[in-house]
Amino acid sequence: METRKFAKISDPIEVVQFTGGRDNGQEIVAWVREKGRGARWEEAEEAWIAEDEKHSVPEKPEMIRLRTPRGFKEVLIGHWIALGDDGNFRSLTDEEIKEGYVSV
Repeated sequence: METRKFAKISDPIEVVQFTGGRDNGQEIVAWVREKGRGARWEEAEEAWIAEDEKHSVPEKPEMIRLRTPRGFKEVLIGHWIALGDDGNFRSLTDEEIKEGYVSV
């Protein structure tokens, strides 16, 4: 019996990192929209508690809401947005980029 080894070959992906701030957020949203997909940048919001405690709002971090085939994905500061060969976007953490990809 002869055994052989195969390595998985991955096609390059196009990525951009969300570093935070209005300019970076809006540039990424424009890039996503140029590719025919939906996204929006949202500012961070501080938590506040109403006197009646019924209308309180929890803290919300700055993020990009990225439309995916399965709904919206929250992309937080430091995460990467990847454009796949299928034309869909996905969010990747810095760790996922380091473990699964090399810069070309």
